[in-house]
Amino acid sequence: MADDDATSHTPTNPHMGEMTLRQAMINRSLMSVEMIRMRAALEEQKKEFEKNLEEDNPTNALKPDDKGKRPIVTDEVPKPKLDRVSFKSFRSSGATEYTGQSDPVLVMQWVQNTEKVFRTIRVHDEDKVRYASAMLTDRALVWWDNTYESLDSNTRENMLWDEFRSKFFEQYCPMDLQRRLEKEFWDLKQGTMTVMEYETEFNRKLRFGQRFLSTEDDKVERFVGGLRKEIRNFLVNREVPSFVKAVEFARRCEHDLSIPDDPVPAAKRPCTGKTSTVPTYRSPKFLMSKRGQTHNATRTTPQAYSLQSNAPRICQRCGKNHVG
Repeated sequence: MADDDATSHTPTNPHMGEMTLRQAMINRSLMSVEMIRMRAALEEQKKEFEKNLEEDNPTNALKPDDKGKRPIVTDEVPKPKLDRVSFKSFRSSGATEYTGQSDPVLVMQWVQNTEKVFRTIRVHDEDKVRYASAMLTDRALVWWDNTYESLDSNTRENMLWDEFRSKFFEQYCPMDLQRRLEKEFWDLKQGTMTVMEYETEFNRKLRFGQRFLSTEDDKVERFVGGLRKEIRNFLVNREVPSFVKAVEFARRCEHDLSIPDDPVPAAKRPCTGKTSTVPTYRSPKFLMSKRGQTHNATRTTPQAYSLQSNAPRICQRCGKNHVG
């Protein structure tokens, strides 16, 4: 028992207690540093996630006040980024050259065709002037080279299609020619053309008079006004909601007018007063009655002659009528 008491009351080493406390403080510090590092890593991952989300779907980007909130998920599919169209693709898609003809209709056709290719393959705005000007040849190329040299560097790099088209029209379709074509559009009549031919000519010259046609109804009214009278009267009495319907109704009317009327039956034909050359059928009874009349006439004639022969004659000697 004495030994046990002595062992239990043996004083502990003070240095060991200090070492244990110091180790605990070190461990706690290490844990704090590790927690700080983990938080920093999580924050960095969060920022990277928000950045990627904003790039993938700009319309659903997080606002500064929404940091830390869950992004709103929508059904909208992000639009794919369009690749830049090459000049080779532009040329092979139907782009045509322009040599500088002084025909305003050809000028308009070249511009319209070029714009059609722009829309079809989705040429970027910054490439339109470069691609279109590369299709100019001969006199048109000489004009563009001189025009390009007269521009400042900023205008050369930032010129858009509308500005190029304006300069192009000033050179090859000036205002006096545009006014002349505008008058031709307003004077356009169907005449001997079919409805389809008239529609084609109408659309070809429409651009020169379009500044006066602000609505669809104005366009329909101008188209109907140039139709032939019989077709125009048919459309005037109908409700025409659009230009497409106006063309459709005009084609139908033209087709109906081309179908000949049904022939009138012989019993209902009006008398024209003309004698017919077809021989009339005579019945045998009619012919016999005619023959009888002729025979009687031949028999009565000699009787009349004989009565006249028995009348007294004028005497050649005395001049009186007596027999003998």
